[in-house]
Amino acid sequence: MNLDSSGEAALAEVAVDYAARGVRLSLAEVKGPVLDVLRPSGFYEQLGPERFTFTDDEAVRRAQAWTLEQPVLEVRLAAVAPVGRSAA
Repeated sequence: MNLDSSGEAALAEVAVDYAARGVRLSLAEVKGPVLDVLRPSGFYEQLGPERFTFTDDEAVRRAQAWTLEQPVLEVRLAAVAPVGRSAA
């Protein structure tokens, strides 16, 4: 699977929308060419490396662990803006 800059911009919009709703976005099985787009754009670091997993099972285990945690205020994604747009 490949991802271009418009796909990355759409993914960034989804991440910002989800964060505003209190939803933790996690991506599984993200490999090579997709990471080659997400790392230079800053999306990988802004979302957080802990949100990327190698397998679906690992993503599910992390999501289950997150549900056991106390609610956490996540400000990090509030500043993420889609490519070509500034954060509001």
